[in-house]
Formats: sequence, structure tokens, C-alpha cells
Amino acid sequence: MDNFEQLLSESMANFQHRPSEIIEAEVIFVDRHKIIVDVGLHAEGTISRNEFIEPPVVGDKIKVVVEALDDGDGQLKITHREVMVREQSEHIPEMVANNEIVDAKVVSLANAGLNVQVGYLSGFIPRKLVDVVPVSDPEQFVNQMVRVKVLSHDSTHDNLVVSRKAAILDERGGIVPALDRELSVGDTVEGKVINLKRYGAFIDIGGVSPLLHVSDLNWDINQAKPEDFAIGDRLNVIVKHKDSDTNRYFLSVKHLDMTPWEDAKKQLEVGSVHQAKVIKVEGNGDIRVSVGGVSGLVKSQDVSWTRMTTSSINAEFRRGAEIEVKVIGFDDTFGFEDVLVSRKDCINNPWTEISQKFKEGDIIEASVKSVGDKMIFISVFEDVDAIVPIREISWSNSKGAILGIHVGDKVKAKLTSIDVEDRRVVASMKQTEENPLYSIKRGTKVTGEVTSIAKNGDVQIKCFQGHREQMGVILSRNAVPSRAYKSDEVYEIGQKIDGTVISVLANGLISLNVSNKWEKSASQNNALKEAMKAAKAEA
Repeated sequence: MDNFEQLLSESMANFQHRPSEIIEAEVIFVDRHKIIVDVGLHAEGTISRNEFIEPPVVGDKIKVVVEALDDGDGQLKITHREVMVREQSEHIPEMVANNEIVDAKVVSLANAGLNVQVGYLSGFIPRKLVDVVPVSDPEQFVNQMVRVKVLSHDSTHDNLVVSRKAAILDERGGIVPALDRELSVGDTVEGKVINLKRYGAFIDIGGVSPLLHVSDLNWDINQAKPEDFAIGDRLNVIVKHKDSDTNRYFLSVKHLDMTPWEDAKKQLEVGSVHQAKVIKVEGNGDIRVSVGGVSGLVKSQDVSWTRMTTSSINAEFRRGAEIEVKVIGFDDTFGFEDVLVSRKDCINNPWTEISQKFKEGDIIEASVKSVGDKMIFISVFEDVDAIVPIREISWSNSKGAILGIHVGDKVKAKLTSIDVEDRRVVASMKQTEENPLYSIKRGTKVTGEVTSIAKNGDVQIKCFQGHREQMGVILSRNAVPSRAYKSDEVYEIGQKIDGTVISVLANGLISLNVSNKWEKSASQNNALKEAMKAAKAEA
């Protein structure tokens, strides 16, 4: 140990630390949080991963500054960022003088513009310098890389003032003249691509920058590609729609030539069957497709003969899938043209057979398709499912019974309603067996257990008759021998009860009489009350 400490002491003695001196270090370790470097003579230091725009790899040589020989944990305190900031700062005057355009990353919104990172330096784009036209939604730029021109540098705070507008003007050759009139639907105007997204392009048409959606680039959505455009491209667009409330324009390129749509209507006759490619499933369950080179729409009610949720439609009809559809009409609304098609008309309709195969009252064995809070669905025939409402699961405890049912379980059910026109089947599981209440006659002996005592004196009982459970009640007037007693003085939770059925109440509870069992409990409680009175009198 003494030899090691001596060697370490000698190494540190030979290591000359001069404040602010830039030295070269070798990267010897890298992980998600830190970079460890060797600055020579077996002296190591740790640098936070956050100091690097791109992390180095083991073996790289990087420039660092040793700030202190001991960071408090016995290691060198070193920095890489200070070196890079210093080197970048030295080039700022040259960048300003030469009107250089550089890359910047927008990191956050500010009250008056955007905060950016230019290499290792912080910067700011004033809102009026974000674009060549007013920007209504500056948040669209956050986390985006943009090209900016360096205007000035605050060396005290290492802060740059930069302009995206100036960079655009330099790289794209000027701005689009401001609109001199309000546009109407059908008007054609020249615009310039100022931003590209996967869902379309933002077009500067002079003071406003509406979205040209990808679906409006080409009549054949499969051929619509925003990447075919480049920022700065100039093109003619047509106003396909205008929101009168927000004065917002919706643009289109494909509507400059209506020929593909008119040709499609001639080729896609109503009643004809075609192959279509799924483009997307809308939020309401409608399926957007490409058919005959134009946009088609399968409305949710035309997807299947059976009801399907949006999530199940999403799961079954993936983007790019080929489906067979039948043309049922056209939507000629300018700007929103669609071939209306049906998928269900191309598949077997199970409802034409179900009324022949089944009738109300039939008892079937079926698989559970799904379990909800208030109902379950069981498979009846092909894609036809039946609803079993929770109240139809059990005669006695449906809420408890539904918890024991799982997808895939085999259950027996009685078909109680078959509505072919409304495409709805309702079934009952409990009606496959006799209502146990019907077998309970007045005077029947039952055993039970007290489960609760109501404030009004009614005593709730869980009754057992053979293997069946049924909830019962001892009404307050039958629960105690006289008004001198309260139910909670005679009964306790968990107490075993032998009773006789008086009647079956409208709510399905069995009304019980246990009058022949009062005496023992009543006399015991009466003796206890007398003892307590005597004790109080003596006190």
C-alpha cells in the first residue's frame, strides 16, 4: 500500500495543472451517464455525458480543461464543454462577418421566440425572425433542427441571437408576396414549401402558411409522397375549403386537375366489385382505402354484418391490407371526394341464415368472446355474437358470477331475442335452469348466516338450501319478540340461523321467520340488561 501511495503521489507531483489550459485526454470508459478520460500519468477524470452533443467512443482523443485536482471525491475535476464553447466563441466574429448559416436545434419556447442550441452555445430566435411569414404555432419547431444565420453574440452570457428568417431568405431567394385579397374556395394561388411533415407540407401563400395534406397531393394516395417536395419549392395550389370561423385555408394540388376523379367515376360503376388497399382506419371506425386510383371510404356500418368496435376494426384491417369492396355510391363534395364502398356486401351475410338455424328459446353452448363490466359476449354463429346482460348471468348473484367468467369459457345460454333487422341477439345464461326462487315454498326450512343488520332492524341472511345460496331477510317486525328489543341486541354478524320461509319478496329476497329461536337469545340479553341496571343502581 505504501508503494502505491508513493507512486500516486509522484504521479500527481509530475502532473502540472495550469488553470484554463487545454490539454488532450484519451477516452477510456463510456456509459449513459459519464465519460472517463485519462489526462496522462495515470490521472483520470470524469465528465458528464450531458457535456457532449455526440458521445465519444473509447480510444477517442478529446480536448479538456482541468478545473481542479480534486473534485471532492478524490478525482480530477475536468470539463470538455468549456473547451468547445471557447473554441466556438472564437469563431463567432468570423461567422457574423461572413454571414454564415449554421444548424441549430430548437430546444424550447420562450415568451418572445425560440430558445435554440447552436453547437455548444445557447441561442435565441426572436419570434419575428422565426419565418418569413408570421408564425401562429411556433411550437411546431420544438425539437426540430433548423438553419439560422448568426446576427450577434453576447460574450458575457455566451448567448447568440440568430435568425431563421434571414437563413430562409438567403437559401430560398426571397419571400412570397403578401396576399392582396381574401381567397375563396376554388381560387388558385402560387405558394412556397416552408416545412415538410410526414402528413403533408406547409405552404406559404403570402402571410399565411396552410397545410397541404398528404391526401391532397395526388388522387392516388399510394402515390402521394411529401418527400417528393423540397423546402423552398414553389408550386400552384387551389383552395379546396375555407373555415369561415377561423378563416383557415385548406389547400390541394390534386384538385388542379379533376380528370382522374371524373375518369374513376366512369370506371367504378355502382354495384361493381374491386380490390382496394387499406390506407388507414379513422377514429370513428371508417376505413380509408385506395380503389381505382382514387380515395374510397368504407363506413363503419359497411365493414361487417356484425357490430365491430373501432379497436377490433383497427386490429383486423392493417395499413396495406387488400380487401374486396363493392361500389355503393359517390361523394362529390368538392375537396372531399370519395368513392363509397362496402366490404360487408362482398362477404357472406350470416344474418340471412341465423333465423333459419336458430329460434328464440333455443339453448346453445357457446364460447365467451369478451367480458365487460355490465355484459358478456358469446359466439353464436360465424361472426354473430350474442349479448348476455349482467342481470341474465345468474338468478342470485350476477355481479359475483361475472367475475368468474373468462374469455374462451364454454357456457350454456338461452337465446331470448333474435332481431335480424337490427342485427342483434340477446341471450340469458340464468334461464337455462329453473329460478331457484320458484322451488322455495312457504314453510320451507332453510339455514343461514347473518351478513348485516340494517338501521331499520332488518337482518340480512345468506341462506343455504342444498348447494344453492340465496339472500334472505328477517324483516324487523319478525326479527325481535317485541319493540323492547333491537335487532343488534339479538343478532350478531356471522351468527347461524335456522328459519322458515314466509314469502319471496318482489326484490328476490326470501322473507324468513325465526320466532321460535328468540327465547334463548332474548332471555340471555334480558338477563344481561338487568345485571347492567343493577350495577348502575349500586354505583
